[in-house]
Amino acid sequence: MTPQEPTARFIVTDDPPENGIHRLRLAGDLDATAALSLHALAREQLAASPRLLALDLTHLARLTSSGALALADVAEWAGQADIALCLIAPPAHAVHDALVAADLGELFEVHPDLASALADMR
Repeated sequence: MTPQEPTARFIVTDDPPENGIHRLRLAGDLDATAALSLHALAREQLAASPRLLALDLTHLARLTSSGALALADVAEWAGQADIALCLIAPPAHAVHDALVAADLGELFEVHPDLASALADMR
């Protein structure tokens, strides 16, 4: 795992791709400043044409409206590239609740963990 573009309150770690699965682990606050980093890293990951891009929000402390819009952008780009995208957010997590509150649950496949996401792809 390699940390990418840390800000004061946001860091993204990318796992080495495995079997066409790319996972970005997001930690800290996904706000307007962090959204710019997420945009750049997601475009880089999507350019590699993975089978699945998983955005792991398990360690995300806060999701602002700007962060939610950034996730929606990534979903749009993945759809345009015909690349599967999922979010990993445990149901009891505050970020999961923020996704539901922002009506983004319909836009994403949200799974409690990567194993669940992979099982749904079969």
